[in-house]
Amino acid sequence: MRKICLTVEYDGTEYCGYQMQSNVPTVQGAIESAIFKLCGERVRTVAAGRTDAKVHALGQVVSFFTSSSIPDERFAVALNTKLPSDIHVRRSFSVRDDFNPRFDAIGKMYRYLVCLKNEDDPGECMLRNRACIYDGALDHEEMKRACALLTGEHDFASFCSSGSSVKTTTRNVTRFELSTFKDPFLGHTFLSFEVEANGFLYNMVRIMVSTVMEVGIGRLGLDEVSRILDGADRRLAPPPMPPQGLYLVKVDYDLMT
Repeated sequence: MRKICLTVEYDGTEYCGYQMQSNVPTVQGAIESAIFKLCGERVRTVAAGRTDAKVHALGQVVSFFTSSSIPDERFAVALNTKLPSDIHVRRSFSVRDDFNPRFDAIGKMYRYLVCLKNEDDPGECMLRNRACIYDGALDHEEMKRACALLTGEHDFASFCSSGSSVKTTTRNVTRFELSTFKDPFLGHTFLSFEVEANGFLYNMVRIMVSTVMEVGIGRLGLDEVSRILDGADRRLAPPPMPPQGLYLVKVDYDLMT
């Protein structure tokens, strides 16, 4: 018996989140079904994070115990033959038995994409599940200043949706940056928000991005962002951005083996 770790990417469009639920498609369910088809083993996987419905991942980390004789590095190739096309294992390797993808993580990085609507650029319908589409002017410099205000160690209670049971809402955001890029295929311009922290609260990234978008639109000032942060009250911040623009990019660890 050994523990295998997978680095997994997926398109979350057709899934009701990562975590297993009854009678609905989930990423965890698809992965465990693929392992059973491959190895004949009923396993229970553990993941670094439970992404919500329609949220995507580029670097989800998943572990499970197996008695299979498949070599560590070949698990990725073998599992990909059993997985649906919207889930792909990038890498497989063995880890120590007590490794836990969730509790051993020391940091995560998320990316949120906003597509700036332009009627002259085709393919908007192809992007609707990959990004939030926004039509309107934005003050990018003010948005960058707002990102800076939300960087550092703070109580992020205002940026945590209800339903979360955590011991503390204090988190250390080490990076929150806004950049733009142009899609080389369809020509659309995107805003890319990248956030790194030692941990995240429920809907924290989507609420942070929503707050910064409100600054760009002109509905919130920088002083109001500070008041929202200092107020530590969910009622002060705007609703979260839609889920389809969010990507779990990577999870960081000190030691895995």
